[in-house]
This record gives sequence, C-alpha cells and structure tokens, in this order.
Amino acid sequence: MQCDERQAWIDLWEAVFGEPPPIEADADLTARILVDHLPAAPPYELGPVRPKTDEPAAQPRSRTG
Repeated sequence: MQCDERQAWIDLWEAVFGEPPPIEADADLTARILVDHLPAAPPYELGPVRPKTDEPAAQPRSRTG
C-alpha cells in the first residue's frame, strides 16, 4: 500500500472509530472491518421521470481506460 493510500485508510478509520488504527493491517482486512462497521446506505429513491427525447442516454465510461 502506498503512502497516500495508507493515509486515506487511516483517515477513514478515524472517521468511523474516532481513533487511528491500532496496528498497520493488510488492506483487505482493513476494508472488511470498515465495511462491517459502516452504516448501511440509505435506500435509493426514484427521481422524476426523465422526459422523452430523441437524444440517447449517456453511456457509462470505463474507469480502467
């Protein structure tokens, strides 16, 4: 894990638990602990219906390039 990634994990851990992580842990283990302790996301609500147009809907872009 790079330094900036490690700092992001530390910041997230502090936001969830109110203190820095007690040890330097493996990223996968840290992720599982955080996911188990984060509150569930609120249910999504349907927004207003999109008006009919001749324009096609935007296509999602790939994050990997």
